[in-house]
Amino acid sequence: MKILWICGSPVLGGAERATLRIAAELRARGHQTAVCCPDASPLARAARASGLAVDPANGGWRPPSAWVAISRALRRKRPDIAWATAATEWVPVCLSVSHRLGTAVVLARHMTLPISPPVRWLARRRADAVVAVSEAVRRSLRGIPPRLISVIPVPPRFPPRARVPTATERAQARAALRLDPTGHWVAFCGGLNPAKGIEDVLHAVGEVNRRTLTRVVICGLKGHERALGQLPGWIGRFGLAGRVSYLGEVERVDTVMTAADAVLLATHRSLGEAMPLTVLEAMACGTPVVAYAVGGTPEALGADGEAGRLARCDDPESLAERLAAVLEEPDAAAAMAARALGRVREQFAPERIADQYERLFRRIGGPEHN
Repeated sequence: MKILWICGSPVLGGAERATLRIAAELRARGHQTAVCCPDASPLARAARASGLAVDPANGGWRPPSAWVAISRALRRKRPDIAWATAATEWVPVCLSVSHRLGTAVVLARHMTLPISPPVRWLARRRADAVVAVSEAVRRSLRGIPPRLISVIPVPPRFPPRARVPTATERAQARAALRLDPTGHWVAFCGGLNPAKGIEDVLHAVGEVNRRTLTRVVICGLKGHERALGQLPGWIGRFGLAGRVSYLGEVERVDTVMTAADAVLLATHRSLGEAMPLTVLEAMACGTPVVAYAVGGTPEALGADGEAGRLARCDDPESLAERLAAVLEEPDAAAAMAARALGRVREQFAPERIADQYERLFRRIGGPEHN
């Protein structure tokens, strides 16, 4: 099949990284998979590095130039599937696709935030399928007929480890990152976005640090200058002077997660999480996860204690309590991480996710493509 993925995201976030993994898997199966995106974007570079063809938009990605680029790419490629993975692309894709040319429209949703009524109306009329990456996302798609919606999760970018890392392997990962080898390390991959919960994380780690030496390594975008300015104050208030390491954007996030005794996810309810890639990748690294029970996170981890610990949303004291239990009970934490490895293999392996997309694309692409 000919598949054209359309995405204008200016950053290479979790949704883009996960979709790249799926697109590369589909390409490996013989499907002609291309990406329409801004030529200078991080996505274009990553797509080329993954072996995907790029149909570049050289004139920027703001209306009307984005709409023109999408329309031209659709006319050039004449794909069987036009696959839009951000709501900003839903409108131009729906308006540009001609079903007379045999192109089916697949709209993917990676957020639990509501979609505006006009966009929902257009999706109802023009989409052949809408993919929700979790049941939490499906519930947010009010006004879109259930017959159009398929729930297909995202995969981690790398395969799961064979087993939980040993103490030696964690020490080697810390050495590679030049982290202090003593005490506990907790990883947070949400950058300095306040809605991702950076303050809550520092609060929780500070509470645990009162009982046992605990440090936090932060990676991800700086993003918010205000939060960057507040960071020293938070570090001082929570008693973490000299115990916070900020690495910025990190490509080998698996090294960071392997170095840590636990990975925290503290996204606020106001932002929500559809199917957090951070959680899935921590599970694939064999590192215990402590997370707010927000959005699709419980779908990834199961019940509290099954494949990770779930804290009350927007409650850093609850986060600290769950984190302390993980750090103070290493045998139970390792057993939980081993269950998480099995869960990610069974439910979120890239080949399994690609199977679901392939079946969906073949079903809506018409009998001539079967």
